[in-house]
Amino acid sequence: VTGVGFEMYISEKVTFGGKGLLHLTGTDWLDDYSADPNGDATQDVFLTMGLGFSYYIFAPKVDPIVIETPATQVVVVEAAPVDTDGDGLNDDDETKIYRTDPKNRDTDGDGLTDGEEVLQYKTDPLNRDTDGDGLTDGEEVRQYKTDPLKADTDGDGLTDGAEVKTHRTDPLKADTDGDGLNDGQEVNTHRTDPLKTDTDGDGLTDGEEVTIHRTDPLKADTDNDGLNDGDEVKRTHTNPLNPDTDGDTFLDGKDRCPLTAGVAPDGCPHTKKNTVVTFPDILFIVNTDEFNFSEPGTLDNLYRMKDLVEQCPELQVEVQGFASEEGTKAHNQQLSERRARRIKSWLIEQGVDAAKITRTVGFGENYPKVKEPKGGTADAVERARVHNRRVAVKVLRACR
Repeated sequence: VTGVGFEMYISEKVTFGGKGLLHLTGTDWLDDYSADPNGDATQDVFLTMGLGFSYYIFAPKVDPIVIETPATQVVVVEAAPVDTDGDGLNDDDETKIYRTDPKNRDTDGDGLTDGEEVLQYKTDPLNRDTDGDGLTDGEEVRQYKTDPLKADTDGDGLTDGAEVKTHRTDPLKADTDGDGLNDGQEVNTHRTDPLKTDTDGDGLTDGEEVTIHRTDPLKADTDNDGLNDGDEVKRTHTNPLNPDTDGDTFLDGKDRCPLTAGVAPDGCPHTKKNTVVTFPDILFIVNTDEFNFSEPGTLDNLYRMKDLVEQCPELQVEVQGFASEEGTKAHNQQLSERRARRIKSWLIEQGVDAAKITRTVGFGENYPKVKEPKGGTADAVERARVHNRRVAVKVLRACR
């Protein structure tokens, strides 16, 4: 008997093989005759040959089913993986890989099946709160839509659990009340209310107080001058960090002219008739009657002018405009008149009684405050001209 064969592994679960067999037999009894007709002794010869192949297909957790034929042998292993609890993980993987309970769809009881945790959300099926933020994985995914792998989904400095259970803020929004401070800054640093845009009710948002004005967001009147911070910033334009903005010893809350140093009894200057008060820091864009608000002194001095004009009901003034020397005299005259009128319109826009402004007048390039050099650098000439593009207020009727 002679045989030859081979076996080849095609993949982890499939094996293919083949074999051949040669069987040679010599015997005197194969055909019941022991000798040929001539009487010579001989032996009969019997030869058999076989050829076949086999293949094996393996799948887990079943006994092999073997099918045999004289020339072929097939071993087939086939069965669907067993998932007893229907959680999307087969029992063998649950037991050997994930250590979860193959008879319990949600081993850790967090509201997500073991399969969802492993295959979809990448959370720990043995830990109810994978990121340790105080919310179960199921609550994060199904109820709050937060990230179960991230303790602070919105990155505001508060854990998702603290936002939901303690502060009632939105774990998906860093600044729940939209006041310019994120929830973590409000709770941990400034102690403001993350659900209120203006914790102290002074008319400024918590974010404006902290990042712009540097006032106390927990105190309506930071400097204790009798004006709340919102009034100082938006109405009187005084300094909410200085109780006496103009330095005349009258607190801003009791000073009728808090931007202009004055005298008793009300803190106003009580300017006399024909007094001229110049405001050189109210600047205009070159060759226009538009205010140059890019210069911080412009707005501050506009409010100082308003403060002076409103110091008493009976006060009446004349608004004067001036121009520098560049351009023609006629052009400069017209420009100075336009600037005086622009001052008047601004004052009225801010609530000043129009009757207090008796007239406006322009003086063109006449009466320069600083003599403009005829030579020199452009910067030197411009420094002089800035002072000549000015406005002034002349008192026509003083306070009683």
